[in-house]
Order: sequence, then C-alpha cells, then structure tokens
Amino acid sequence: MKNLILFFFLLVFSTSGFSQWSTNPAVNNLVSNVSGNHQLVATCPDGAGGIIMAWEDNSGSSVKIKAQKINVFGQPVWASGGISVCLSGFDQLTPSICTDAAGGAIIYWADFRTGGGSFDFYAQRIRTDGLIMWNSNGIKVNNLSASSLLYQTKCIAAEAGSSIILWGDIGSYKFYTQKLDAFGVRVWDAADVLLSSNWQSYFDLCYDGGKGAFYCWSELTGSAFDLFAQHVNALGNIQWSPRKTVSDEAYFQYYPVMCEDQAGGFIVAWNDLRSFIYTPLTPSWDIYAAHFNSAGDNLWTLNGIPVCTNLKDQYAATCISDLHGGAHIFWIDFRSVGVSGYSIFGQNVDFNGNAHWTFDGKKIADKVDYFVTSEGDFKRQIAGCDALGGAIVCWMGYYDAGLTQYGLLTQKIDYSGNTQWDPNGVFASTGSLKKHPSLIFDGGSGGCNIAWTDARSGNFNIYAQHIKSNSALGNNKPKPVYTGTKDIISQNYPNPFNPTTNIAFTLANDAKVSIAIFDMSGRELQVLVDGFVTAGDHSVTWNASNYASGTYFYKFTNGNNVEVKKMFLVK
Repeated sequence: MKNLILFFFLLVFSTSGFSQWSTNPAVNNLVSNVSGNHQLVATCPDGAGGIIMAWEDNSGSSVKIKAQKINVFGQPVWASGGISVCLSGFDQLTPSICTDAAGGAIIYWADFRTGGGSFDFYAQRIRTDGLIMWNSNGIKVNNLSASSLLYQTKCIAAEAGSSIILWGDIGSYKFYTQKLDAFGVRVWDAADVLLSSNWQSYFDLCYDGGKGAFYCWSELTGSAFDLFAQHVNALGNIQWSPRKTVSDEAYFQYYPVMCEDQAGGFIVAWNDLRSFIYTPLTPSWDIYAAHFNSAGDNLWTLNGIPVCTNLKDQYAATCISDLHGGAHIFWIDFRSVGVSGYSIFGQNVDFNGNAHWTFDGKKIADKVDYFVTSEGDFKRQIAGCDALGGAIVCWMGYYDAGLTQYGLLTQKIDYSGNTQWDPNGVFASTGSLKKHPSLIFDGGSGGCNIAWTDARSGNFNIYAQHIKSNSALGNNKPKPVYTGTKDIISQNYPNPFNPTTNIAFTLANDAKVSIAIFDMSGRELQVLVDGFVTAGDHSVTWNASNYASGTYFYKFTNGNNVEVKKMFLVK
C-alpha cells in the first residue's frame, strides 16, 4: 500500500514538474482549465508559500464549488481543473474559505438541495494532498434554512482544523454563527448562535485569539443604521450582555471591517455618513474606526475616531492588522475623480488611535476602476500584513496617464506607509475583462499570491499569479522530490516573528505526527498537528497573538522520533 501511495506521489509531482509560476503578466497561471464559466474565487494560504482557491464552476447543469491548490513553485497540486468539494446535483454558490492550519482548507458555501427557494450552508475540508475529509456531499452547518436572498457569509480559521462561520439571511434580517471542529462536528449551540434578531445589514468577524470570535454589524435603529459588537467565546457563549455599541452617531454607519489588535481585542473600521447631519450642504461618506479590548471596553473616542473625513466620498474600507497592535486601513476614494479617476488611499492607526501617515490618508494608487475593484464583498483588494507589518494592495485600473494600459495592478507598502514598488503599481496581469481579485501573502517571503476571474478566452476562468517581494513575477523553481529515509523538521520562519510563524516539515513515509507548542516552563500551550499525515512536504502556522513576547519551543513527534526547536516571539 505504501509503495502505491509513493508511486502516486511521484506521479503527481513528475507530471506537474514542468509547470511553474508565470513570469509574463499577459500569460499567468490558468487554474480552471475546463469549459464553462468560473467566478467568485476565494483564497487562503496553504502555510507553505502557496495558495488554495475555491470558486463557482458553471460548466455543467448546475453550479458547483471547485477548489485547487497551487504550491510555492506554481504547480497545481490537486486534480486538473480543480476538485469538486460536493457531489450533490443542486446549485452551490458563494464559496468562502479558510486554512485548516495543516496545509489544506475548509470551504463553506450556500447549497440549494433543500428546494423550495431556500438554502442551507454546507462545509467541506480538503486535506493538503487533495483528499476530501468529510462527507462527499459536505457537512450541513446551519440548523434553520435561510431564504434564497443570500447577501453575506464569511469564515475564519480557529485552532488547528477548526473554523468559525458567520452568515446572514436577508429574508429575516437575522444572522448566526457556528463553529466546526477538525472532524466537521458542530460544536456550538445546536440551534446556532443568534447574534441579532433585529433588522441588521453588513457584518464582519475576526478571531479573538482564544478559540472564539468578535463580531461587528450594522443594525437599523429608528431611521438610522448604527454599529454594534459581540464576543462569542470558545464554548459558543455570548459574552457581552447587552451587546456593545460601537457607534450610534447620526444617520448611517455601514460596512464594518475588523482585524485583531494582537492583544486579545479588535479594531474595526467602517463607512460613516454622520456628515449628512452635521454638514448637510456637503455630506460625504467618511471612514471611522474604533478599538475594543477583550472585555468590551472602548479604548478610543466614543463613536469612533475619524480616519478620513475629506469632503469627497470614501468607500469600501478594509482593515488589517499592522502586527504592532494597530491597523492599516485602506479605502476607495473619490477625491481624484475627474482628474485621474478613483483612487485607493490608506492610513495606519496605532494601538492608541494615533494616525501615522498623511492626514486624511496617503494615496496608494489612482486611475482605479472602482466598479470592478470593489465588486462583490467590497473587501478583496487588500492582503494581510507581511512579517514586518507591511501590506500589499491590488486593484483593477490603468497604469498610464493616457489610460491605455489596463489590468490587475499591485503595490507594496511598508509599515511606515512608503510605497515599495513602481509608483504607478506593478502589473500582475494585463488586459481587460477581469474581476473579483483575491489576494494573500505568500508567508515569510514578503511576496503575494493573487487569484481572479478572467474572460480573456471568451468564458470566465480562474487565473493566479505569484509576485515576489521585489515586485518581479514569480519564477520559483521546484525542488526535487524528497527521497530520503529520515523526517525533516525545519526551523520556523520567520524567526523572530510577530505574531505568526510557519513550521515546515518533511515526512519520508505516511505517519501519525504531533507538533505541539510549549513555553519556557514546559507547559503545553497548543497542539498544531495531531493525526495522520501523508509523506512529503508540509507546513503549519502558529498564531501567537494571544501570547507575550519571549522564548517558545515546538516539539515534533513521529513515533520514537522526537525533535525540539526554539523560537522567539517579539512584539
């Protein structure tokens, strides 16, 4: 049996050995190489520098969710054209995805197999080698079916193998959350955790660092929409009664976006229209932000601090941790319309609410195609932070002032707000007919991986591209298949780190593996891997946002083989 597995492993890598990341922005890497239309791609990292994608596949009689993994060398790891995550014959829509912290992914989608115009949420876990882990038709997540008017879902990774999903039903204007463990078991309230039964709208969530999540949403109160927040702990219990008011300022507060603050709390930014009341002759959408700790205390000004209140409109905010206790906030800005089109601006706000870049935001890009860049969930043009607290932004638009060179452009910004690449951006892909970009960092290398929908060949297909930290398009070369007889456990990277680090290991044979984290006293803090793992290269990520600076150890165990290595968390 082991010889058969090894043969399959060698076959996969020998057939994909000639593929690698494209170095030509007019070519890129085609992911969905089958007929039909493919769109709404969502992405997560594989923990080893690669990218995992899930998308809607409309090549048959019904819409299916498919998935593919491309490793750090640009090689597709799973079946050609992608793996079907569910074999049901009914429509499957709007995938969301998060890492399983073991090289694979957990994928959620809206599923219409119930009939009658309603849908349920299903989930599937795919192992790092492409093996479907749960029921072939997926695991049903929700207790009550929702109406057919779906408007938002989001999932995040929790502890190893576990994930948390948040979903809404525009028919009832209620929204719920649920947690699945590594085996697909619903571990919170059997009836799901109801976060709000009032007329609510857009919402977001982020990890609390302790196996639960923080939530923020916009809710109708009288004639205005205000922002509220809630905390659900690891056991699925509501923590704040009553819920916390983030902002009940006049008129509308919309589209909250959240990130961890590296200290057990969260930062949230949103679109705000309070100027409609205070400056009725020149009202505009502005960007505001707030900061709450784990106890629900508001650490900044009541109703939020102004991030940008320029007289022109600001839309589609994104909030990502800067790894130093604050946040980078980016948005689409209308102040350049009529001169060079829409723009992307950004601002860094520290733990105490102080802005560190240009007043009212630093311009990151102009000549931006707002109607494509902000399409879908309004949050897909931004990646997370790299190991040094920088960010990468991507958008659709023009490179040149003559508006002749169009495509998917990217820019890297360091922690201090300095742009690192070409002032006009770097092309990830040239040409038109692109939409729904989704971008992630590639790990400790400081580059990124991007996936998007592209109709260059007539039908919409999924393409991907790697961009290195120096802005060159990726040309990583695959390393030889490991043929040794010993397991290899690598030093974590980056090291020192804040707050995440990757631990790579290579197995000579299929084996039961454990990787656990310990502090200086020898107390076990977390188990990252505990189960059967196939032969080959693997990587897991440890998020230490809930721990203090200091020295930590990770212990790799495979039968009688035990190795311990030291690592340093510096905040």
